[in-house]
Amino acid sequence: MPKLSLYSGRNFLPNRPLNRPDSTTEMAYRSLQAILERAALVTPAQFRDWTAAWRASVEGGGTETQLGFFARESGLTEEQFLHRLSAALEWPFVELGKLTIENEVRKRVSTKVAFQFSVIPVNAENGVLQVAAHNPFDPAMQAAVQYDAKGPVQYALATKADIEKALKKYYGVGAETLDEMSEDEPIELELGDNREITGDDQDASVIKFVNQVVWEAFKERATDIHFEPSE
Repeated sequence: MPKLSLYSGRNFLPNRPLNRPDSTTEMAYRSLQAILERAALVTPAQFRDWTAAWRASVEGGGTETQLGFFARESGLTEEQFLHRLSAALEWPFVELGKLTIENEVRKRVSTKVAFQFSVIPVNAENGVLQVAAHNPFDPAMQAAVQYDAKGPVQYALATKADIEKALKKYYGVGAETLDEMSEDEPIELELGDNREITGDDQDASVIKFVNQVVWEAFKERATDIHFEPSE
């Protein structure tokens, strides 16, 4: 599970293209609390109490992001919460189902990073890559995306559910498993007699991938499953 960062008291960059590791020292920082207060999404007391509750949840094994936790506590849907946040930040809110993402744009962020952090590149213009995220203040995500993009990055907001649908559409169901498998030796599907499959085996990765595909097909009530080669 990726490491979760605590944002309370931390400062974050404005949404300007960043392409140098030391650029953080040259820009004004804005705290998450100030951003959310300006968007009328929290009061100081709510930020304090909700952050404490979110930290306790994470320490107990929870995986919900701080923004997701705050949206739920505020009684807003994630979409409503992110719409108001995007207005305060002057960032775009994108509906990914209405967009067509070019293949060359998609390739700017690796499958591993896209699935690990639930982000997806949506556009590239004038050398700047626009990336949709539902948790844009995660410094680990920012560093990973910046490394993949190898150039300036700007963020847009989108719901987690919308991003997950887009990831399946543009990267493919089970793509993260295939990406992990591609880092290993060539896959052999032959199993010897009485051999026990462990979670570390490549064969287990194949099984995981097939299970993901079948489960997704079941959820979508698909009648057929087709595999197409990709680059």
